[in-house]
Amino acid sequence: MNALLDTYHIPFAPFQHLLQTRNALLAGSAPLAVYLQEHDIDPGFTPHNLNLWVEDHPTSGNREAFLDFFQQLGYETVTYLSTEYTLLFQGTRRIQLLFVPDTNLLEYLALHFDLSCCMTWWDATENHCETVWPEETLHKRMFAWKQTERERQRVTLYESRGFRLVDWPCLSLLEADPRTHLHTLAPYTAFDVIAYEEVNAAEFLRASSFHVLLRVGQQFYAFHRDTLHTYFQNHHIVHPLLGSLFDTPCKQTVTAETVHGLRYADDSIVELIPDQTVSYRNTSKAVHSARFYTVEGWSRGMPSKLFSVPQEPSLPSSSSALSSSALSSTSSLNSASPSLSLPLSLTSFLLSSHPMSPDRMPYWMD
Repeated sequence: MNALLDTYHIPFAPFQHLLQTRNALLAGSAPLAVYLQEHDIDPGFTPHNLNLWVEDHPTSGNREAFLDFFQQLGYETVTYLSTEYTLLFQGTRRIQLLFVPDTNLLEYLALHFDLSCCMTWWDATENHCETVWPEETLHKRMFAWKQTERERQRVTLYESRGFRLVDWPCLSLLEADPRTHLHTLAPYTAFDVIAYEEVNAAEFLRASSFHVLLRVGQQFYAFHRDTLHTYFQNHHIVHPLLGSLFDTPCKQTVTAETVHGLRYADDSIVELIPDQTVSYRNTSKAVHSARFYTVEGWSRGMPSKLFSVPQEPSLPSSSSALSSSALSSTSSLNSASPSLSLPLSLTSFLLSSHPMSPDRMPYWMD
């Protein structure tokens, strides 16, 4: 960071002290470039401005402190929009100051930035850079919120810098699968039912956390969770005693708990095991229990969770004899939920909600 600040004619120690004492973050593309350099990765670009987010309250004095600091260094204010200032040094070096009424600036960064790779900041105390998404950023992968035209332009900009746009990671119910030991799946192929082609099992999982493998007998089947979920929505019945039952594209029948797990639990492999045959409207369905595995768990033969099929009780001779409790067991795909709770974490909150409409993303995010 010292070398970068030198190019902006900013003395390291006074600037470090200012950020430490005034609750401010240097974030965005400049710390991203330094973060990659700290890990011996070529950023693919040279930062052309510095962006600073500063807590702003009427009695904080932060606005005056930062403006005075940069004016003493020879910076001039060229634009001013209520809480946003653009400063220039001799017409070449640009600094953008954004004053926000937030105390938790890391949370602000994580919730308001449009690209995951830009959720990167300089820790002034430890003098190194951090990012919300280290694994993805170090591999130059990025996520984007729903894209407006401006966001598409920014995606194109970062693609030119060597980044690759990928799906947001799957929101896990308990713990995300780190997908270690992928090499153990390298010898195997999986049949992509939708694309109707064989794919390498390891490469398919490596491409996206939304990818999942179904194991039926000795065969792997490859699916995108969203595609599988859409199929389930259109291929389900409500059994009077077992509740909602769903057919996979490969014609195995599974319970609502299994479907919920396939949608939200970031396990990579789900093994379907024939459990029992049930009758419904003069047809029979083979309902399967499900074992969920991380990649490492699969290599060790250790499932992380098991969804079994409730035993079907004997049907009464008259449909009117069905108890209200039995009828209340029927449910839809959207209401079905196993007894699992979502962790309260920054990442899960990120993936479930974004408070700023994409078309209101500030223009200064670079």
